[in-house]
Amino acid sequence: MKCKYLIIFYFIINLSVFAKIADTKPLIVNNVMYKSHGNYVEAIDLRSDKTLWKTKVFSRYKPKFVGISIFFIEMDATWNIISELEFKENKLVVTNMKDNKYFLDVSNGKIISKEITSHIILFPDEILLLIILFIILVLIVRKVIKKKMANTASNMV
Repeated sequence: MKCKYLIIFYFIINLSVFAKIADTKPLIVNNVMYKSHGNYVEAIDLRSDKTLWKTKVFSRYKPKFVGISIFFIEMDATWNIISELEFKENKLVVTNMKDNKYFLDVSNGKIISKEITSHIILFPDEILLLIILFIILVLIVRKVIKKKMANTASNMV
C-alpha cells in the first residue's frame, strides 16, 4: 500500500518538471544583439557578426540535495539562469530566476552594480525535500498516536 503512494507521489513530482527552460529572447539595440545562455550574456555586433564581449553574470545555483535531484527532478529545473534582458539608461539589465538584477556596461560587459533581492525562493529539489520531510513527520506522528491509543485501550481493559 505504501509503495503505491510513493509511486503516485513520484509521478506527481515528475509531471511538474517536464517543461524545458528556454533562454531569454535576444535584445537588439543600436545594431548590437544581446543574448543570454544560462548565466552568460554576450553582445554581438550585427554589422560585422563579431562577438564584442561575453560575461558570466552570476554563478549558477547548484542543487544542495544532488541525490534527490538526480532521481526526482531534471537538473535544468534547479538552475538559476537569466530570465530577462532589458535595456535601460544605456545599461543592460540582466534579471535571473531569483529576481536579482545585474546592471552591465554595454560597451564592455562589466557589471556596474547589482540589486540582490531578499526573496526566499525555493528550487524544486528544496521543495521536494520539504515535502518528503513533512510526509515523514506525519507518518511518525501517526505512529506515535496509534501507539498511545493502543496503550490507553490496553490500560482500560
